[in-house]
Amino acid sequence: MVRILTCQEKRVEKIKDFSEFKDEPIKGLVWLDFFNPSEAELDGLARVLSLHPVTRERLSRASNRPRFSDYSRYFSMTIHIPGGRLDQPHSHEIDIVVGRNWIVTVHELRIKGLDKTIKLCEENIVVMTRGSDYFLQEMLETLHRSYLPLLGWLDNKIEALENRLLTGKMEDDTVRRITELRNSVSGIRRTLMPQAEVFSRLSRKGVSLIEPDNQAYYHDLYQILMQTLDTIDRFRESLTHIMDLYMNQTSQRMNQIMKVLTIWATIFLPLTFLTGIWGMNFQFMPELIAPWGYWGALGLMVVVAVVMIVVFKIKKWL
Repeated sequence: MVRILTCQEKRVEKIKDFSEFKDEPIKGLVWLDFFNPSEAELDGLARVLSLHPVTRERLSRASNRPRFSDYSRYFSMTIHIPGGRLDQPHSHEIDIVVGRNWIVTVHELRIKGLDKTIKLCEENIVVMTRGSDYFLQEMLETLHRSYLPLLGWLDNKIEALENRLLTGKMEDDTVRRITELRNSVSGIRRTLMPQAEVFSRLSRKGVSLIEPDNQAYYHDLYQILMQTLDTIDRFRESLTHIMDLYMNQTSQRMNQIMKVLTIWATIFLPLTFLTGIWGMNFQFMPELIAPWGYWGALGLMVVVAVVMIVVFKIKKWL
């Protein structure tokens, strides 16, 4: 499927048929957004725009890392955008080719940021009237804003988890929650970190088709990306701190349990010793035939236990 937005004579129009661009030169600014395109559609696109075979190959081949290539007449780039459900984030790949008066985006999955870009173009015509370089930075900024709710969701989850631990409200699935959040944060970082090189390249002089007046926008985009990476690093540090806090609390609880068990075992140790003595099978043991023997033995055990508990209380061991 292809969505086409054209801006001619300060009017934005949406077109669904790509065939009309095959036999006439492109006029004005045109944005061609290909969603899960066929090989025939990509071949037709490469033919109309005279794309280099390497560029054409990249449009139909997934890439694990962002990349940037400048061909003077146009430049191409591949970026990855965090997306998916808030609790199951993953990345979307977008291939972008930018010419003097046209821009092409190719992606296999539906991307909310591109839908918002279309809406932005329809609401603000200026986006498509200042050239493809200005339009590209508006698109990249919109794509960035599209995954900010995901970062906000992670921030809230991390803060809530930390508050529960600080108030002693640990749960059985705390480790699982921490692990899931760490995996999500690490996945987003792996998605965005390699793109710093691409955004840095766009922010420097020497890229064809980017006017000097618009260079500052790309420098600002690069700074925004670096700030986002700093935020993600803060998430990682917070989760590491939370894991350490959880392990410390778990260790303290275990130590407290072992302390209590040890104290009670120590209290019963002399009692066990006394019962062991009176449990010996000797014929002549005066306590065994004394009328007060049973109650005297129990009384002695109680006194020993009480004395030990008082001593432990005084030393604040119990």
